Amino acid sequence: MNLRARTGVIVMLLGLAGCQASPPPSTSASTVSSEASIVGTWGLESVTLAGFEFELDPRITADPHPGFATWVTFDATGRLEGRLPCNSISGEYQAFGRTIRSRTVVTAGSCVFEGGGHPELLMKTEEPIRNVLWSSSFEAFLDDTGSTLRIQAEDTLLTFRRI
Repeated sequence: MNLRARTGVIVMLLGLAGCQASPPPSTSASTVSSEASIVGTWGLESVTLAGFEFELDPRITADPHPGFATWVTFDATGRLEGRLPCNSISGEYQAFGRTIRSRTVVTAGSCVFEGGGHPELLMKTEEPIRNVLWSSSFEAFLDDTGSTLRIQAEDTLLTFRRI
């Protein structure tokens, strides 16, 4: 992603986040050791891009998980599914230490949420999230309590909370 595109995405994330940017969180977390450790449903709380963390506005929500415009479920059989701000994602995954390999498909959806939001802004916001979850391989870090999952690919870090 070139600098102009990255700047545009940051501006879009600021809009969705309500202009709440802060330095990235500490990445001291346990390595995901098996598929069982990430099994469950995770709601996206923040995106860290280009060194800045953007908390997502909980008013922009998608069913069936109110308060989360983006969520992903990893099941025990190696399937994953989820909802991005505008589209759905599904596929398969395998965990190898902290590396997660996946084969996913993004299915077009609509950008209609309880909290409103401009569809073009939501689609631009979705881009870095989609790029991480759609990548063939990403790193996953689970905190010691098992309640926070950080997924990273290239320069984007997604922070999820177990829901």
